Amino acid sequence: MAVDTNTYAEHEDVERLIGDIVLNREFDPTTVPTLDQVEAELDAAAMDLNRELDQTGYTVPVVEADWPTSYGFLKAANAYGAAAVLLSTVPSEGYDPVEEVETPGITRAQTYANKFKSALKAIRESRLRAARRKGRLADAFAGSQETDEGATKLPIFTRGEDDYPGRRTLTGED
Repeated sequence: MAVDTNTYAEHEDVERLIGDIVLNREFDPTTVPTLDQVEAELDAAAMDLNRELDQTGYTVPVVEADWPTSYGFLKAANAYGAAAVLLSTVPSEGYDPVEEVETPGITRAQTYANKFKSALKAIRESRLRAARRKGRLADAFAGSQETDEGATKLPIFTRGEDDYPGRRTLTGED
């Protein structure tokens, strides 16, 4: 199995983060987790990222050639998301989360999960610089707009070019 075309990270990125839980820091069909499990979790984490990107109006997938910084951010988030899930598949004899504390009360798996969640939050808040299907204000209307039948509605108020600020005139008063 190989990672999907919409997946940002590769299994080598996960090996960099949690390779110490397997022999020789390389995943293969005999390790726990297996190489197939690693690639499946990478695909699942990328689906979460792409779902958020799509829902927020970004073009999916983000292309590395067009948006290298955003692609790098998503690649790291993809690896963190997969690593957080994969650490839970390791038998407790092979990995003791108490020994892997970065700050009191937070394990390495929780740290990776928090990094993944913060990436999802950044996407939801539109803090990612990447291509969008439509502009942020595409659905915002000011003034006239069309009815369901396609007829243009006239504005209720107009403002003349020489009017002082705050003055409004009802349509048809001039």
